[in-house]
Amino acid sequence: MLDPEHIVHCYKRYFNNVLIIPYELLKTDESLFWGAIAERFQVPHPEVTINHAINTSLDLKRTFLLSKTNKISSVLLNTLCDSKDYTNMQEKNQIVSNYGNSGKWVHRRFVEYAAAEQVDEMYRLLGMSKPREDFFDVKLPRV
Repeated sequence: MLDPEHIVHCYKRYFNNVLIIPYELLKTDESLFWGAIAERFQVPHPEVTINHAINTSLDLKRTFLLSKTNKISSVLLNTLCDSKDYTNMQEKNQIVSNYGNSGKWVHRRFVEYAAAEQVDEMYRLLGMSKPREDFFDVKLPRV
């Protein structure tokens, strides 16, 4: 269970101004959303209008798959970075740089745009049948 007071306390350690505002408000009343921010921080109300969804939320099945592909990507990239036997430094640096800068977006776009059958195939390849029950259990360390 999330402890909002603890989360705000953690943010306040690093930031002077913290405002808790539901993201859903942006979807339902964009003007009120920006107005609340403008009023709280004494800044002009933005003339922003969002006409289409940007980076929409993924469903649980796709979010879990994304977490696994990102983990695999991290292991692959760290393997290359840490390898003492990979001596072609020009190639190694190019691969690490290019993949490190775009690797996670490739996974995000795959799980976002893949057909349901393709997502199911990835689950089978990774030996998974469904997301873990505790996938969204988040524990923040107490300070």
